[in-house]
Amino acid sequence: MGNNLTYNEHRSAIIKTSWSRCESQYGLEKQNKNNIVILTENELKQHKDAVINILDGSTKVIESVRHLAKQGDYCVLVSDSDGVAIKGYADTPQSSECAAHGLVAGSTWNEEDIGTNGLGTCLASKQSITVSGGDHYASHLHNFTCVAAPIYEPSGTIIGALDISRLTNEDFVESFFTYSFIKEAANQISANLFLSQFEDQNVISLSPSSMVTIYESKALLSFNDEGAITGATQDCLQLLEVMDQSQIIGRKCEDVFPLALDDAYKSLSQPIQIKEGLFENLFIKGLRGRPGENTERRKMVPVRRKPVASAKREEKDALSRFAGSDPAMQRIVQMGTRLINKDIPLLILGETGVGKDTFTKLLHEQSERAGGPFVAVNCAAIPESLLDSELFGYKPGTFTDGLRDGKKGKILAANGGTLFLDEIGDMPMGMQAHLLRVLQEREVTPLGAVDPISVDVRVICATNQNIFNLVDTGLFRQDLLFRIRGAQLEIPALRERRNIREIVEEIIVHQTDYDFDDVSFDDEVWHLFESYSWPGNIRELKSALLFALCLSEKQHVVVEDLPPEVTAGVHSSSQLAGLNGDVAGAVANGYSGERLSDANDRPAAASLYHSSNMAEARHIEELLRRNNWNVSATAEQLSISRSTLHRKIRKYDIVAPNKAT
Repeated sequence: MGNNLTYNEHRSAIIKTSWSRCESQYGLEKQNKNNIVILTENELKQHKDAVINILDGSTKVIESVRHLAKQGDYCVLVSDSDGVAIKGYADTPQSSECAAHGLVAGSTWNEEDIGTNGLGTCLASKQSITVSGGDHYASHLHNFTCVAAPIYEPSGTIIGALDISRLTNEDFVESFFTYSFIKEAANQISANLFLSQFEDQNVISLSPSSMVTIYESKALLSFNDEGAITGATQDCLQLLEVMDQSQIIGRKCEDVFPLALDDAYKSLSQPIQIKEGLFENLFIKGLRGRPGENTERRKMVPVRRKPVASAKREEKDALSRFAGSDPAMQRIVQMGTRLINKDIPLLILGETGVGKDTFTKLLHEQSERAGGPFVAVNCAAIPESLLDSELFGYKPGTFTDGLRDGKKGKILAANGGTLFLDEIGDMPMGMQAHLLRVLQEREVTPLGAVDPISVDVRVICATNQNIFNLVDTGLFRQDLLFRIRGAQLEIPALRERRNIREIVEEIIVHQTDYDFDDVSFDDEVWHLFESYSWPGNIRELKSALLFALCLSEKQHVVVEDLPPEVTAGVHSSSQLAGLNGDVAGAVANGYSGERLSDANDRPAAASLYHSSNMAEARHIEELLRRNNWNVSATAEQLSISRSTLHRKIRKYDIVAPNKAT
């Protein structure tokens, strides 16, 4: 990614080029649904055998990706260079739904057959990429978000790709973090393959910053005992501004950058800074030295798992742990437990990522309906055209492409239990009328059916929007609001809570495979945790912790282990040069747009959140222009409802040319 392009601008350029290939080179049709090929077991085995070293040498890295995937209901695919998924993982019921859409081992995702998609476009463009919603060329993939990154073999050719996908569209901040994490994981796999091949060689790492530790750098260079270069990773070639390995293989180290061979060996104990020449200020750090010497070996993912028989902690009930010692949270939990068994509808308010879904599920588990199902529906993640069939279901024969036996909707699936309608503010007006009827009459009529079916469902709704403003602007029915808002509980944002250390421990102990007693944090990290604005709230904190633990040395977390969107609050613009170029470019250049021009007045810690808003604003305005300011067409392309798009248009003050004053 060029340093003068933001993450979203770079991504859009790759998508645009891919669509051009689909139209001009491949001749694909956007409505084609029958192009995902699943290989036989024997065919899949042949592909696996050709790249077995990816699987054999990358277990720890892939496991760390699976931990991230489990938190966000993603499935994980590892492919070869032909786009064949040689391995697939789906560790939650929600991610398992991806299998029904072809995201399984043996599926083929080359761009020539499928069109623009995560794996295929990653391999075709030879770049990491996020493909979300309407970015996909084929319309039947518009419900997916896919993030993929290439894996390189030591020779410098792409041997495969790592992909993480799920059935939803992500916001900018979440997709940016996922992109950074998956690219880092793919780079780790590539570096692992590099180290395996050059096991008997001397290896040094290169970094533009002293802040990057030897465990983080993927810019690796190997040389023999005579000082002749034998190999280099892609990150190393980029730092050296070299297009291909052939330009440096066989040359002496000191001919490429001003560093004597003896100094390269000395860098094993102390990093050495180049202070002259083309690569001034480049830091050289030794990973592996002369044969027979006592040298440190590089660990790809320094993780120590919980011992099986570790001492048990004193357990609190889950709701008490959710509240912690924060007084506001304790009041919310106390009110929730008193109301959950009353015949009073609950409306949960709070910003994205504060844990509205977790809170609702915990209430269900402590309610009289705990023995019944808990069914969650994200109204913002399901396209308007599919929401009615998802909620109400349909009878056999209702749709030409429907399931032969029909489909039980989410409302019927929740019968006897709890139905959680998240992001209720994004529900289309037509669907709001249907839902109101269900709540009033306590019965549901599947599509294509005549007779209604009685249901016994406790409905809890949640939103991150100002639902009263939606009512005032005619985007939400007032009678439905009265029906769902018997009692209102608002979960505070993470930045408003006073027990950040307690929350960190809770996440590590109960939501990861790490033991808190074995993890330590620099004081500067704690200070950052307590001062950062956390625009993504608990969800962002959880992702940041997992990212840091995967990168940390001996499970001691320092600021440099944290994701760049978090460290942007403590690094100056000059320090950003030490971060990954793609990430640094997005953080450093992300807040230079025409709108929302008050970036300089905001705290530095909120800069990424601000840049994400502007990137989204630019993207929406560009699509509206492309669609001649047709809101319906643009909403469909973004895979969001018209009401959600109208809200974003107002939020970003986007005005059509014919309405400008």
